[in-house]
Amino acid sequence: MSTMAQDSWLPHQLSSLSERLTMRNGVYIMGGAAIAAMLYTGGDVHVLVVMYSINVFLTFSLSNLGMTRFTVGHRAKDPRWRRHLAMHLTGLLLCVAILVVTVYEKFLAGGWVTLVVTVSVIVACASVRRHYRVVAEKLRTLNEELGPTLELQHDHPEPAEGAMSEGEPTAVLLAGGYGGIGLLTLRQIDPIFPGHFRQVIFISVGVIDSGTFKGPDEVAALRASIQAQLARYVTFARRKLGWPADADMIIGTDVVDELDRLCR
Repeated sequence: MSTMAQDSWLPHQLSSLSERLTMRNGVYIMGGAAIAAMLYTGGDVHVLVVMYSINVFLTFSLSNLGMTRFTVGHRAKDPRWRRHLAMHLTGLLLCVAILVVTVYEKFLAGGWVTLVVTVSVIVACASVRRHYRVVAEKLRTLNEELGPTLELQHDHPEPAEGAMSEGEPTAVLLAGGYGGIGLLTLRQIDPIFPGHFRQVIFISVGVIDSGTFKGPDEVAALRASIQAQLARYVTFARRKLGWPADADMIIGTDVVDELDRLCR
């Protein structure tokens, strides 16, 4: 589930490696599905085995299909690719044959409900992925429209050079990636709170999830990327607004907990 969430097939909250967001919710979802299956079948092992075997051989078929595609695509790098291709094709044909026979023979003995549930899950995952793609495209368009416009604005007559003043009202901006949305949010601080804030600190959380937790190099690259984007925000605030600015960040597995700690 964590890996699927990283690829936007499930809600992104499940990509976090935290106890609260991924593991606990994952256990709840799997436990709820198991209870539903037990209630539907009345604990009949024969029906449960049918439901289990259909998705098992569906998974095996997809795995062998993926390995077949991989082998063909990388045949130039593998001198024994024909041998590997034959093995994966054999496995694919066997698994598909078993899957088709099982569905045909056991369609009324739990097969149909398995297909309904599986198709429903696929449709739900596709809908989640489509949602994230639509939102990402809108955000990308908005960033492309706002970013260059705000970047081209004239510099402040007195760009800030010194450090922030302790005790002065300070705006704290939760910053994601550098772009037009973040810059517009920064520009809205003074119109919303006229004359109140004259310095700003940008804070951000680098989330370690199943896509980045692959070794110290990836974590270091994540930290460097966030620091670079925060530095651009600081430069923009000093040059365009004339505000003293600074930035801080933290690396963690739960964005809410880490932001809470960093804000305090």
